[in-house]
Amino acid sequence: MIHNVYLIKANSGLCLFSRKYGGIDFNEDLIAGFLTALKDFATEVTGGEGVIKVLDMNAYNVCLAFRGGLMISAAADKTDDKNIAMSAMGEVLEKFLKLLEDILCTSNMVIFLRLLWNFSNT
Repeated sequence: MIHNVYLIKANSGLCLFSRKYGGIDFNEDLIAGFLTALKDFATEVTGGEGVIKVLDMNAYNVCLAFRGGLMISAAADKTDDKNIAMSAMGEVLEKFLKLLEDILCTSNMVIFLRLLWNFSNT
């Protein structure tokens, strides 16, 4: 089961969207900042070659995917297939980026807020 999903701006650590589905509860700003710092650390120590994909926690896994300057994170049960979770997260990132494409070109905040509203209700 996916417990929560966070869509994070990868370079700043700003949490753009979060959704809770299960019993694991994180502070969205704390998790976004932590995951961004961890991503930056992995990049630094590997000379830009390393990417963290899964954080193996005690009772669950935190899966990460990156695309288009965004990072998506999902906390999932250890019994869940990580490959299926990663694939689903990639699909969410693609959908969000496709919706966001026109907004990034026009910098229209009203459209962006409508997009977030519609995205959070799907």
